[in-house]
Amino acid sequence: MERYLGAFEHLYWLYNQFYPLDFATVAKLQGQFSSEQLSTVLRQVQQHHPLLRVRIATDALGQPKFVETDDEIPLRLVARTDDRHWQAELEVELARSLDWQVAPLLRVVLLQSGAESELMIICHHAIADGLSGVYLMRDILQGLGGKIFDWSDLSAALSLESALPGIAPSPEATAKPKDYPPPLSRRSRPHIRTALFSPEFTQQLIQRSRAEHTTVHSAISAAFLLALTRQDAKSSDMMRCLHPFNV
Repeated sequence: MERYLGAFEHLYWLYNQFYPLDFATVAKLQGQFSSEQLSTVLRQVQQHHPLLRVRIATDALGQPKFVETDDEIPLRLVARTDDRHWQAELEVELARSLDWQVAPLLRVVLLQSGAESELMIICHHAIADGLSGVYLMRDILQGLGGKIFDWSDLSAALSLESALPGIAPSPEATAKPKDYPPPLSRRSRPHIRTALFSPEFTQQLIQRSRAEHTTVHSAISAAFLLALTRQDAKSSDMMRCLHPFNV
């Protein structure tokens, strides 16, 4: 089964080759389960979500299309050392670009020690975004809890312009320049810093954000930018706050 990338998928595919946009969804888990159980669930979830079974190939005109394969989701197991270990592992993972020509366009890392673990999903942006990453994590956790998933065909995974009425289809295919696409790029290892909010503080933040007619994301971003203004930075230093959004 094959289908051409939609406009937004095509955009992410192009941009990812110059500046990797691979992203991660991370969950901290309590309870014991085996790597064999997780592998079984990953296979079931992969059969349920068609875009977890694809790679990207180009036709004679250089137009990208999803091509379905039988390759399983890679799973890397790590012996967990402490509560911050996952951050170092994630920095390494995000510095390793996913190859769009090799299926599947995601990988999974499990850090485990006794009854505590962190589960990380690293995805190519052409097949998923932050919200779908959260839904995928939910499905994996439900699978570990015993839920069984049905098989779904790639034809069910419509592009955005195909799924929503009123969005113009992508333009006709045109030949690409001979020097395109560029080699798969790599980015330097990122530095990850996290903030953990208690359930009580999170609820207060939600209520205050609603009272101020804004979102929790906007409130956190504003606090982050205010914190940056207090840093001893040079005028030549570039500081940015990037915002994900739902298309």
